[in-house]
Amino acid sequence: MSHRPDSIADVTCLLRSPQLPTADKSEVSTASTPVRCHRKRRRNSSNACPARSRHWRANAWVALEPTRTSLVGTGCTERWWGNLQSCARYPQLLVDESQDLGTLHQAILELLIKAGVHVSLIGDVNQGIYGFAGADGSFLSTYYNRAGVKDFKLTRNYRSLPPIISIANSLCGREDEADREPENGGAYFVGYKDSELPKLFESFKAQIDDLGMQYQDAVILSRGTERAAVLSGKAAPPGQGTVALFTEAALVRDQQGRYQDCFKLVCRAVVGLMDKPPHGLSTHLQGAPQDAWMLGLRRLLWGFIRDAEAGLPSSTLLAKTEWHPQLVTNLKKLLSTTEGQFGLKAADRLGNKLAKTGLLDLPLTGGVEEKDRGPGIS
Repeated sequence: MSHRPDSIADVTCLLRSPQLPTADKSEVSTASTPVRCHRKRRRNSSNACPARSRHWRANAWVALEPTRTSLVGTGCTERWWGNLQSCARYPQLLVDESQDLGTLHQAILELLIKAGVHVSLIGDVNQGIYGFAGADGSFLSTYYNRAGVKDFKLTRNYRSLPPIISIANSLCGREDEADREPENGGAYFVGYKDSELPKLFESFKAQIDDLGMQYQDAVILSRGTERAAVLSGKAAPPGQGTVALFTEAALVRDQQGRYQDCFKLVCRAVVGLMDKPPHGLSTHLQGAPQDAWMLGLRRLLWGFIRDAEAGLPSSTLLAKTEWHPQLVTNLKKLLSTTEGQFGLKAADRLGNKLAKTGLLDLPLTGGVEEKDRGPGIS
């Protein structure tokens, strides 16, 4: 069965199959014709190759993706390194997404190649995302320089619309072609400065209108949650430090009904107000604690977030003059209870940790000044 590639990629194939140490000729496949391995599998063999995952045990071809490969992270033993010839049962090794091959993957592949395994790489150096792990794409981009290796370019894209291919070509210096016919939609590359962000949105809206599309059918991709918040017209919760955790907790509870997320934020904030709390206390409280005292503290905190009068105040209160004073009062009572029942003392300089810096005389629901809001699309 043929398979049409659906992304821009380079294919590097080894055309000549090397002499394999122990493989039968009937088991050796060429680069274009995989054959099924009929040799009976041995269960629980001490010499088993880790590449023999459950997905490909019966095939002479083994396909691996660097981000999912079982070759790394599963404890390859010295015994296996000493029995690389057992990999001859799988003389063809096809590595997808090979631009993501890190240094450990490369070392393993070199050993397999030295043992006679026929290695083919498929990937695109422009799509690499694991540079921090040593995957800089150089293994793929230089592989075709080896003896017996030929480089094939996949220049027809079956997935993306022509405008997307055009932008990709401009950014990567390629000359790929789109298989799909033009239709509404595509990608649009527009440079901008932060001060010109509203102009960017107006330009994007105009393009959507010209295409006759609905705004809900378009998407803006952004790198990082902070930038996404600005682009969507949102902003960070008001306040600073620990107080910002409490303001965010109040907002997610009152505006979105996300009590679980509210509880996690309050756990972090309250534990941060304690003097030398047990290591990992916040994490344990957010999980499934077994200790009776920790279960009691968990119930106490849940009661705190559910009670807008004696616990976490409502976000409809004026942040600086109503919400903050009530929060401080309720927190002092809560911390007094935790000390009396569980021996967990409050930290010194509690007032500094609960400063009202950044809070306005507006309800939390409107506590971000208009000048600090992003434009968003409505």
